[in-house]
Amino acid sequence: MKQLKKISNALNIQSYADNLIQITSKSEINELLNLINDNQSFLVIGEGTNLVLPENISSSVVQPKINFIEQINEHEIKVGSGVNWTTLVKYCLQHNMFGFENLIDIPGSVGAAPVQNIGAFGVEISKFIKAVDCIDLVNGDQIILSQQQCKFSYRSSIFQKKRYLITAVHFHFPSTHKLICHYDSIQALMKQKGMLTEDLSPIILSELVSEIRSSNLPNPSIIPNVGSFFKNPIIKKADLSLKNFKESDLIIWDVGDEKIKLGAGRMIELIKSRFQYNINVDVYQKHALVIVNKNNAKQEDVLKFVDEIKSLIEEEFSITLEVEPEIIYS
Repeated sequence: MKQLKKISNALNIQSYADNLIQITSKSEINELLNLINDNQSFLVIGEGTNLVLPENISSSVVQPKINFIEQINEHEIKVGSGVNWTTLVKYCLQHNMFGFENLIDIPGSVGAAPVQNIGAFGVEISKFIKAVDCIDLVNGDQIILSQQQCKFSYRSSIFQKKRYLITAVHFHFPSTHKLICHYDSIQALMKQKGMLTEDLSPIILSELVSEIRSSNLPNPSIIPNVGSFFKNPIIKKADLSLKNFKESDLIIWDVGDEKIKLGAGRMIELIKSRFQYNINVDVYQKHALVIVNKNNAKQEDVLKFVDEIKSLIEEEFSITLEVEPEIIYS
């Protein structure tokens, strides 16, 4: 009897696949190309930090583990898709390549980062991507996509269409860099520490961001979670509909063109008293945007809870929340 492969994931859902291919070399890329040529189905994952997996995965699971950081020049690097994201952020800070400081401690690998166009505290990774090396999963061609070809937008990219497997990412850093520190949580921590803007450096800002994240977001290895579960919705300001709350109860950012971005976590916080008790899943007590696995939850437990949240938000605010993590079905 063939032994099933357990697939590690940040939500700690007990998930298994018949076949796991970890790509660390060119010979293993050839193994993937054989799957493509044989028209076999497969699922590509990184570190499993942004996935909601089923108990059983019928496809082969392909996991890039390509680990290298190549410095092209003082402003450009090429990074293997298997490198841990925060490992890269720290490398860049140590080598005077600045811009990633606001993105420190986001779980996952470098290869997963472009897929969601990860972002935090006013910074998105797409700003620094020059090109992406990948394998076309339709025909097996190894190609390079330019930043423009990646079609980046808010938490979105061409890679969500599942046609490409990312093997490496080319990053470019500007010669001059302005720190982004206007977010309320950063300003509050600076005030608490008696710091002024002129006291900041990229390394100090990264330390502040790391402190904020650790105080607000649970460590997946201790409390299983995939980070922010919902996107902050962007709507026309005129379409904002409130039944039982005031505008001042919400977190609102003006994004221009008469549109606003709403803090999804705050909206969930406002309606969470209406949740039905669930023994397996809940929102994190310090940040309602995070769904946690309390008690060996299965995918169906998570999705049922997600549907409940979406339904309550729709009922209260006439807004349909979009999920951030990828839901993988059997």
